Amino acid sequence: MKKILLMVLGAAALLSGCSDVSSRPQTLREVYESRLAQATTFGDTLIAVDGTFIGGIFNNRFRDYPDNVVGTDRREVLRGIRTVMSVDTANRSYLSGLQMGLEIMEVYRELAAKEDFSKEKFLAVITEAFSVDSLSRDELRQLQGEFQKMFQTIDARAKERSEAAVFNSKEAQENRMMGDAVTAKFKTNPDFREVGSDGLMQKTVIAGDGEVIKPSQQVNVTIVERHADSGRVIRSIAPMDVYAGRPMHPVLASVIPFMSMGEKSVFLVPYQLAYGTEGEPSCGVGPCETILAEVTVVPVQPESN
Repeated sequence: MKKILLMVLGAAALLSGCSDVSSRPQTLREVYESRLAQATTFGDTLIAVDGTFIGGIFNNRFRDYPDNVVGTDRREVLRGIRTVMSVDTANRSYLSGLQMGLEIMEVYRELAAKEDFSKEKFLAVITEAFSVDSLSRDELRQLQGEFQKMFQTIDARAKERSEAAVFNSKEAQENRMMGDAVTAKFKTNPDFREVGSDGLMQKTVIAGDGEVIKPSQQVNVTIVERHADSGRVIRSIAPMDVYAGRPMHPVLASVIPFMSMGEKSVFLVPYQLAYGTEGEPSCGVGPCETILAEVTVVPVQPESN
């Protein structure tokens, strides 16, 4: 109870100290000395000391984590503090409900950001579930599984909507037209041949040993990616050791199954086999963009002692 009282008194000092922004002292020490100078009772002293300390703690948290849950709007943070401090602090159950409500609101915000649904109906179901008299751990475990499945479904639906919007954008349409034009041009080039059934085209620069690399093999690869229309380099990826069956790179995953050890080839990679509908904005690959990839595959060198 004493701890709660200290928190309440401290927060009250924080709020009163921030009510007049124009005359507010600029340092924590000035807040402390100003309030302490005005203290006429032990309660005032308690407010001065604990209030300054607790206010400083929250200020420090606000400054250290500006992009965290509280956001960066100091006025909104103070509005939230004032709202909570205006309730009947003697009722511990009500305070617990406020804390639970904040957690529930975070879940609602995350869901509502991806799906449009009624907050009122959501609250009604929560209230109904909270009111039941019997609650077993097995029921909660079962519901937890359904909850996780629903979250995955929501994420998938949100991703589909996002990709659809990108796919229909002007830039994506222009990139698909460019990809079709470059593919048609390469089909007339005798140095290139189509491999697989998804539009991938390959030109062998240096022949390998002839045996297709197995998924279980570890290989050393170098890759240079270019824009298919201009040939301008997107990025060069330094030699790295990967397992052929899971190279953790979308372009390599598409081309390595058609390569042999020691080979160097140039591939025309359709967007579906490269960076997909959304592209890779961080390295300059646009939505639905077909790219050129120059890939070299050699054996992994043994480590020297």
